[in-house]
Amino acid sequence: MTASEQNVRAVVVDALVGMVSGVTGMVPPTDTPLPDFIQGPVDRAVSKIEAARAADRAQIAALENALLDIAGRHHHSASAGEYFAQVARTALAQQGKEQTP
Repeated sequence: MTASEQNVRAVVVDALVGMVSGVTGMVPPTDTPLPDFIQGPVDRAVSKIEAARAADRAQIAALENALLDIAGRHHHSASAGEYFAQVARTALAQQGKEQTP
């Protein structure tokens, strides 16, 4: 189990124990692990949460890469556009037909 899964597991167990304690007024001992019939569903829930988080991280990475690609192409286009505008201004100036930007 990864550190992230352990952290999520601790949060889920804490929330579950808190809800049960709030309803029943009973607090389980802190030095005793949860019984398997409770811990099993918690572990399955944590696995689902971690799978969803991994999918989200992958989607975020893909979106970041797409954004960087778009930004790179925009910068290249802007640079090329400025270059060609300067070439045109220079050509017009050489012909004595300079235009103001």
